[in-house]
Amino acid sequence: QQQQQQQQQHLAAMADLEREVGTWVEAVSGERRGGQDLGDWLKDGQVLCRLANKIKPGICPRINSGTMPFKQMENVTAFIHAARELGVLEKDVFSTVDLYEQKNLRSVWLCLYNLGSVIRTSAPSFRGPYLGVAQTSAVSDAARQRQSVTQDMGFRKDIDVEVRAGARKQRIAGEDPGAAVRPADAQNGRGASRTPSRTPSPMPQGQSARAATGANAAPAAPAKRQSHLVPPGGGVANARPASPSRGSPSAQGSSPLEPEVRRWLEQVSGQRSSQDLGDWLHDGRVLCEVANTIKPGSCPRINTSDMPFKQMENITAFIHACRSLGVLEKDVFSTVDLYEQKNMRSVLTCIYNLAGVIRTTAPTFSGPYLGVAQHAAVSDAARTKQAVTQDMGYRKDIDAEVKAGVQKGRVAGHDPAPARPASRPPASPRA
Repeated sequence: QQQQQQQQQHLAAMADLEREVGTWVEAVSGERRGGQDLGDWLKDGQVLCRLANKIKPGICPRINSGTMPFKQMENVTAFIHAARELGVLEKDVFSTVDLYEQKNLRSVWLCLYNLGSVIRTSAPSFRGPYLGVAQTSAVSDAARQRQSVTQDMGFRKDIDVEVRAGARKQRIAGEDPGAAVRPADAQNGRGASRTPSRTPSPMPQGQSARAATGANAAPAAPAKRQSHLVPPGGGVANARPASPSRGSPSAQGSSPLEPEVRRWLEQVSGQRSSQDLGDWLHDGRVLCEVANTIKPGSCPRINTSDMPFKQMENITAFIHACRSLGVLEKDVFSTVDLYEQKNMRSVLTCIYNLAGVIRTTAPTFSGPYLGVAQHAAVSDAARTKQAVTQDMGYRKDIDAEVKAGVQKGRVAGHDPAPARPASRPPASPRA
């Protein structure tokens, strides 16, 4: 019963918060939702963007009026950026799907409530109405300084001196590094009398013992053993080769096709760039222009926005153009292979095959080309639709035999073999 009371109180508080936020949005935006649910009214993001522009003009420069889902989500995302810019703390900001898919409308109402409060100080040109009390808290955030990636990044740097000292003394695996003198012993003058090793190796012949001082002479230090692990150069003979870093050409899979493919793209598109090939093609615009040069209209719309999904739309459009121009499915790359540069080798292979197959599939294109003409093609057609049955996938060539067995009354454990003829009686023994 107590839980039910708490749940009822929570629902009542949520209803009050929704009603207060809805009234404030209507007052600031000058629009009325009528009998529409607040979540459905704000879903497309247009009201929210106009609300943000009322508070600070131009903070949402473009408001999409289309009904496509990604256009409406762009509006919601633009409002979220505006809320951050106006001073709403990150912990109070909702995500796009919280509103568009109505997964967490409570976070949406709380964000709007905090926005109506924080603009008392962050938007001095706005004269109200407001919500709640003024908020003066703020969080300053700055990007970390960029630095190049190294193989030992993340490891301790305070042991570099010790490692270098050990390398100079040719310490190797299995050898006791006891020759080092403790600082306390060095200060007390006892460093010369320490024995470097627990089990000193025998002294080589021909080597004279150390001259003793006084009656109690210190034992002679053993000669350093030469190990087969240390070559004359001072390194380890069978050392494991260093793995390539993530940004090295060998790690990214550089291909000998890259110079040829870059030259062909520059000739067809008429553009030049000093960027890395993956960065140059990252937004997909150059690839779409190349496809339209080969066959006009292959990519009817080329997005110029810097939004990630817009750039990935360009890459996807180029992939569809490659398929329509005859590139085999085994040679087509995926969107993330280029956008995240996960497999640049497959991207280069696809473009190289495109430059070869258009000799026959794009007769209006007069070149340049790459490789030789390709005549291979794969015809693909969807299988005919059919109703699903319980015995789908089982053999059909034994249906007649099964039915015949049922008619003869075969059952489990009964021998269906025909009866054998009666055997003749054994012959009587001869007298």
